[in-house]
Amino acid sequence: MPNRKLLNFFFTCLLLLTLAPTALAASVTIHGGEELGMAHLSGSEYVSDVAESGGVLYFMVTDAADGYQKKILSRPVSGDGQTTVYTPDMAAGSTELYFTGMEPAASGGLWLQLEDGPGQDAARRVALLQNGQAAAQQTSTSRASLCPEGAVWREGTDFVRWDGTQLTRYPIPAGAEETGDCVLLSGMPCFVDYTGKAVRVYQPDGQTRSIYTLPGGNCRASLHACGGDVYLSHCTGDGVSPFVSDTALVRLPDGKKLSGTYYNIQRLRRQPDGTVQVMAADGSTNIVTYTQVSIAQDALTERLVGEYLTTAEVPMPAIGADGLPSGWRFTDSAGNQWLYAGAAADGGIAVTKLTADGTTVGYTAAPLSGFPLYLRGAGVSFDTEPYITDTGFTMVPVRGVACLLDAEIAWDGDTQTVTVRQGALRSC
Repeated sequence: MPNRKLLNFFFTCLLLLTLAPTALAASVTIHGGEELGMAHLSGSEYVSDVAESGGVLYFMVTDAADGYQKKILSRPVSGDGQTTVYTPDMAAGSTELYFTGMEPAASGGLWLQLEDGPGQDAARRVALLQNGQAAAQQTSTSRASLCPEGAVWREGTDFVRWDGTQLTRYPIPAGAEETGDCVLLSGMPCFVDYTGKAVRVYQPDGQTRSIYTLPGGNCRASLHACGGDVYLSHCTGDGVSPFVSDTALVRLPDGKKLSGTYYNIQRLRRQPDGTVQVMAADGSTNIVTYTQVSIAQDALTERLVGEYLTTAEVPMPAIGADGLPSGWRFTDSAGNQWLYAGAAADGGIAVTKLTADGTTVGYTAAPLSGFPLYLRGAGVSFDTEPYITDTGFTMVPVRGVACLLDAEIAWDGDTQTVTVRQGALRSC
């Protein structure tokens, strides 16, 4: 039997497998190759954000070696077609910048924030990616909030809104010297006014109106936009433990209080089914806890992503309480759930896909070791090691192969048989 086994040989092997119901669950790992652009990644790079816009999936890539986000992988949700790799020079014409954020645009495409380094003196740029090309870019003097309608940032005594074509300035009103987060609400700047203890939004005439009253005292507020909605989370405290009272998560502008908990919101992401995923962090001690909150209409559910000790540099656990990889989760319009986490060690899984039938597919830039099976130049491994029988047949897990061959698989417990119907070869 040659070292390079062809996957079209697998289907014959499947007919020889004796299956139990547990055999239908499987885990597949794709090593290198063009699958999800793994050929373009190093072993220290991993996916740190996922978004979908116009039937296209976007994967932000971070390099664990320096912590910079230097690439975005893009491919159709259907899995058909090639993966495209975007770099900062393609998006903003500079090799000195790196990505710091992305947000699906209401008109299609993707808003991108780029900068050359942390700090107030960083060079920053906002770019609009449409139809696979950089359609426009604009320099921002501070880090921008990316919203479906455009980008907004503070510049001196003004808020600046950019819609991809036009820059509009909004003077910060007198009496609002101390401001916090600013986002776009229905296309207009909406900001935290700490001086006036309110959340304000600009009107077409340039004036502002209060749409929410913040609690008094030492107030902290987190304001973010997502999919046309704006979410506010706030709390007050004594300056040492600011999470003790007046805690809430509120959806604006209807003022709906969704929770009595304060969430230090890091990022929001609206999924194709309308569910909003809140990525929150609690860093009030040397233990940083990450929580993902799912908002489905007015109902909230929480999932602990993990926690680590900053002083001891202990990373988040690799596996969560449900047995799946730890990290944030995004469900695309095809029903696949993408699991992406924090820093991945060299040779780790860059991102994991959980298919609708429960198969987990891990993508890694690490080369294949062990039993040499390949799919279109990419190594393939399973949670159960394949083997060759004394009679020369290759035995492989049926569920994993069914995923690779785009085959439908059904288990009949009464007859103890499995039925495999093979479709067109596709990418997992």
